[in-house]
Amino acid sequence: MTPVTSQDLVLKVKSDFDTKSLRLHMYEGFLDALCEGREFQIDAISTVCRFLAGGVYSSAKQLAEENYKSNPILAERYGSLEGLVHALPFPDKLACSVDHATATGKSFVMYGVARILLAEGVVDRVLVLCPSLTIESGLTVKFKALSGDSRLLDLIPNEAVFRVPEIRDANTTTGPGDICIENIAATYSHVKSSVRDSFMGRGDTTLVLNDEAHHIYAPLAQGDRAIKKWKEFLESTQFGFTKIVGFSGTCYVGDDYFTDVVHRYSLRQAMDDGRVKQVRYVDKDESLNQDERFQKYMELHRQNQKRYPTKKPLSILVTAKIAGAETLRDEFVAFLRKTDHLTPKAAEDKVLIVTSKADHKGNVVKLASVDSPASPVEWIFSVSMLTEGWDVKNVFQVVPHEKRAFQSKLLIAQVLGRGLRLASDIAVQVVSVFNHSKWSSEIRNLVDEVLEQERRLHSYPVSTGEHAKHHFTIHQLIYDTETRSQELKSKNGDGQVNLFTRGFVQFETQPAKLEKVTTFLSAHTGAETLLRTNVVYEAYTIDEVVRRLHARLKSVDLDEKTDYAKSYPPKVLRKVVQESLLRLGDNRGLVSDVNLQRLYRAMGNVKRQVAKMVRIEQKPKNIVEVSTTNMGTRSTALTTFEKEATVFYDNESLELGDDVDIAALTEIADEDSPYPKRASRKVSNKFNFRSPVNVVLATHEPERSFIQRLFETEVADKLHGWVKSPDTGFYEISYSWRKGDHTKLGRFNPDLFIKLKGGNDILVVELKDDIDDSDENQAKLRFAINHFENVNKAQSGAIYHIKFISPNSYDGFFQAIKVGASPEFVSSLQATLLSMTSPGGGGSQSEVQGPESAATSQL
Repeated sequence: MTPVTSQDLVLKVKSDFDTKSLRLHMYEGFLDALCEGREFQIDAISTVCRFLAGGVYSSAKQLAEENYKSNPILAERYGSLEGLVHALPFPDKLACSVDHATATGKSFVMYGVARILLAEGVVDRVLVLCPSLTIESGLTVKFKALSGDSRLLDLIPNEAVFRVPEIRDANTTTGPGDICIENIAATYSHVKSSVRDSFMGRGDTTLVLNDEAHHIYAPLAQGDRAIKKWKEFLESTQFGFTKIVGFSGTCYVGDDYFTDVVHRYSLRQAMDDGRVKQVRYVDKDESLNQDERFQKYMELHRQNQKRYPTKKPLSILVTAKIAGAETLRDEFVAFLRKTDHLTPKAAEDKVLIVTSKADHKGNVVKLASVDSPASPVEWIFSVSMLTEGWDVKNVFQVVPHEKRAFQSKLLIAQVLGRGLRLASDIAVQVVSVFNHSKWSSEIRNLVDEVLEQERRLHSYPVSTGEHAKHHFTIHQLIYDTETRSQELKSKNGDGQVNLFTRGFVQFETQPAKLEKVTTFLSAHTGAETLLRTNVVYEAYTIDEVVRRLHARLKSVDLDEKTDYAKSYPPKVLRKVVQESLLRLGDNRGLVSDVNLQRLYRAMGNVKRQVAKMVRIEQKPKNIVEVSTTNMGTRSTALTTFEKEATVFYDNESLELGDDVDIAALTEIADEDSPYPKRASRKVSNKFNFRSPVNVVLATHEPERSFIQRLFETEVADKLHGWVKSPDTGFYEISYSWRKGDHTKLGRFNPDLFIKLKGGNDILVVELKDDIDDSDENQAKLRFAINHFENVNKAQSGAIYHIKFISPNSYDGFFQAIKVGASPEFVSSLQATLLSMTSPGGGGSQSEVQGPESAATSQL
């Protein structure tokens, strides 16, 4: 049977939706502002809205049937379509679940869904249910803040049915347009609340959102009396709810994954993206008794205090039952008194116990302030579910003290979740799970499945050996921002647009001849061979180019009754061409055919009208240094080497890495391994390995082809060092661009930093698959140029050159490195993007037509 992952069980919702029922496109700006670049949240909100209101689905059963036909893994898991449908919690309702790892912002997704469906009039009220007062309080604070955000309100269509939802609780009546947030106990018939009056008989126009939804399906042995009736309330015919969504970071019933998940953002993905702490847990530990374990907990706690000196690290010990938590607390207080020579009160002040017991009720309130340096609490003892919804960020040690608290996927995920939230202003954060090693062999598979552990090969900075000689420092700027508006005027006030306002057009580098490399792959062995050809390119004299340009303008004048040929006589055009060549450092007096086409495109906007541009300008605040020694780890699953990934290594790589990585590398590179020849590339000369990491990973083509050429002797000899940047966290550049009628914000990490030998030049390379001149790529380049111009002004230790490169310019780029001309090199892609985005670069669409467009933005 095929190994099944949780992702394999996610039900896919079609991208189709009826715009008469759901105008989802009207909320792009709202979603961008709400989620602030967290695309997984935007995708989750859109998916749930399409399922509930897109006019395609009428029930969870219909969605399951559709997925069963296209996903054979569902047949393996459930045996039959009937088995899958039977496993659905609410098959006849529009019901689904969202699985987002703890600490990744589920509340934003809940709010986004609620706000859009209210605005569209799909529902007229929303009921948000949760399992505890702690979670209720946290959600209420977040939802009120979001509803009070005028920026979000401005992005809701004026004709929306309900534009600003009031946030209620069970003490007041929930009316049309309101969102009621309550814990499940308020739904009881004998509890004095307005829930029954507000929602009775209104199920068809009510959206029910359930936070920590795994409690709905908890076995009878778990949870309290109120939680056990949660599902009964949702099924009640008195209310008749038809639209139900569950949210959880632990979508398990014991070890079984939920059957109705429509969107998933896993813990593994969150760790890879740097949105939660990294997790480590005990594999081997020989502790003779509890006193010895207490000492180890204390040692790790003290190490965390040293590792994170600006924070107050917390440790949580989790038990399965209240009695166990009380006993463990008492034993640990006695341990603190003995080891730290504390008074009884001083020891007790360091410890907080949180359970549902009446004696501990006051301690729940104290949870909100334990992060504060003013709080003496350092150790928290709890039953797992009591700390859900608690947003403390300084937890760096979690101890599942009993096997019963760590013996299913649900419990493991709950325990891990207590320490996942990131503390602010710390680069690398790790939460240590100090489980009993004697359970390790039993729970290893469960832990690995929850963490989605799989054999991976890691790339990380090294501190010894030949590779380590190639570390270098990179500079980053912090910015303040300012917004202003700019009117773009025509040249003579006659409606004609300005051409060549900067006096040149951005050319791409134009060699007279170029060595082009063609790669052949043996169908039998998989081995590569290279064909190198010196290609000669056609070029035109400046006189010929000027004649063609002026003839083009005359033709436009005849068709459009304009006067461009008079405004741009041959002497003006000649100056533009000469300046364009001068900027390339090309003094041959020749223009290549591709650059002639760029001149033509620069005049392509002569029929467009002038417009207005909004600029969100970045003002440098201060500069910081980032060393490649502090670069984060990149990793690739071994299974991806069977498909696209490649590892570059040398003999030293087999000595520098951790044992597990050396073993993985040896397996991939073995001549008799099942991996394709492409999966590994050995660098025969370690002095050509100028990257200060153990191995270099390429996950796809054409990245692989680019990286391979950095190891060529003629290229390596020109480099001090280079790094393949991690996808997140190491060096981010923010940008914005217009999409439709709103501005989208984004961030990207340049693919490579290449420091040239014998000087201060650093090439910053962003690789693209092809000549993609999208608005987004134009914005990325524009913002990157602005950023590195500011960086160059702010310091004198390095000169940065941003390079956007696609495969058709690889040969030219590496030839430029070999001859020492790479800082001036301009690729075909970059020339295309610059000609479209630079004012005066020959036809910026943003300066001459269309809606207002953002030119620069904050980092």
